[in-house]
Amino acid sequence: SALTSGLTRFTFAKILDHVSMSSTDSLFDQAGSEKVGALVKRAKKNNVKVVFPIDFITADKFDKNGVYFASCLFSQTGTASVAEGIPSEWMGLDASPKSRELFRQTVLEAKTILWNGPPGVFQFPAFAGGSKA
Repeated sequence: SALTSGLTRFTFAKILDHVSMSSTDSLFDQAGSEKVGALVKRAKKNNVKVVFPIDFITADKFDKNGVYFASCLFSQTGTASVAEGIPSEWMGLDASPKSRELFRQTVLEAKTILWNGPPGVFQFPAFAGGSKA
């Protein structure tokens, strides 16, 4: 299995799932998006199950002058699913509980784990749950 989360997920979500999101609010990798189809095709060819987060913790603001760790302010938080999309002016900052359980199951089944970054903004408690899952 290959588990894709964190910032990478938003690019895959927009391309594969046509998830509604403003490209300025949740990070989208335009250059990377051109490789998504080939990566998924290669995974299928090699019988690799690709696992993606299915829901997200969202926030309407990410401000370096805020209060969390004296470097970040989130005025409102919420959740969004792949089906709903991420609301305009909001950003996905972590995986929600359903995705965390999916991660846990995938990791427990794994024989080898390669880690390439956290699922969320783990430096801030409100968005560290996906990394701890």
